[in-house]
Amino acid sequence: MKDDLEAQPNSLPNPHPIIIFGVAGCGKSTIAQQVSTASSGTIKFLDADDFHSMESIEKMASGVPLNDQDRDPWLRRLNCDLTYSFHNGIKVVLACSALRESHRQLLGKGLTPLWCHLNLELSQAYLRAAARQNHFFSADMVRSQYKILQVPDYGLHLNALSSPTDITNTILNSDQNKS
Repeated sequence: MKDDLEAQPNSLPNPHPIIIFGVAGCGKSTIAQQVSTASSGTIKFLDADDFHSMESIEKMASGVPLNDQDRDPWLRRLNCDLTYSFHNGIKVVLACSALRESHRQLLGKGLTPLWCHLNLELSQAYLRAAARQNHFFSADMVRSQYKILQVPDYGLHLNALSSPTDITNTILNSDQNKS
């Protein structure tokens, strides 16, 4: 994964990462991809799903939610890539569940990310997760994410039912104001 990040460093005044987080089905990957696309390639898209171990993917595919022992090495891998990118001037937008405060602390260790929480009701998240094709995360596990979700009092709080363009613009405007 670091090989992908060895692209040309950009000259952005604010190389701090943008982390879009929330429960399964809230649209994290869609919004993060749109942020990257809208930046004309100056912000690299990363999906935390691509960093899961095969064991964790198999566990979720069988309908068993991950525990913090499963998440810890995953979050550490993500933090390493975010830190590497930051120190090399590569701005990243990451789509990641980051459900608990402890997850966000580990993920953002040594960094000052722009945290963007996509809010979505359980029923909507379930419908969206159920509609996904070829994804290892079962819609039946969405409820387990709501049980552990800790919504922070910092960062952006965005309605996941808003238009993706509006959400993307809000994130990009907030990030620009952060620099």
